[in-house]
Amino acid sequence: RDPKGRETIIPRYTTPKGLSPIEAGTIYDETIHAKDFIAEILYLAAQGHLKINRLNNKVLGIFSSTDYELVRTRAHEGTLKPFQQSIINHLFAKSEGDTVTLSSLKNKFHTRLKKIHTNVYKDVTRAGYFKSNPEKIRSTYSVIGTVLLIGGFILRSFWVTHLY
Repeated sequence: RDPKGRETIIPRYTTPKGLSPIEAGTIYDETIHAKDFIAEILYLAAQGHLKINRLNNKVLGIFSSTDYELVRTRAHEGTLKPFQQSIINHLFAKSEGDTVTLSSLKNKFHTRLKKIHTNVYKDVTRAGYFKSNPEKIRSTYSVIGTVLLIGGFILRSFWVTHLY
């Protein structure tokens, strides 16, 4: 838990010029993780595209729970990269307006991540950080590895039964 009396936490990080956190994370390890999405959402909030409000809810006056509300500000919408606009659109896809709570996204937002992954991979590939989509390369090498492994087992069984 955070110590009492601590005020707003201000993000202090920098990514290479022109890269957002999700792009930097993707380039770093060729994979998009949940922490990359979280960093991107915080980055969008720091850039003024979202506002994050903390909601403290009291239940029966005894128990409390904390939730967070994301508010779309629509500031500088034309300056967003396609995958950033996609993240915002997917965050607010099922909401009635420009607000959504994190609790309402639970078990729903992850179903929309595949399209965002595709958009991020396209963007970093188009920018020249990869020769082709890292996800497709990973799939290709997995298939080649599986074929070689199965071929090795078949060759070994043939070798053992016919030569001994």
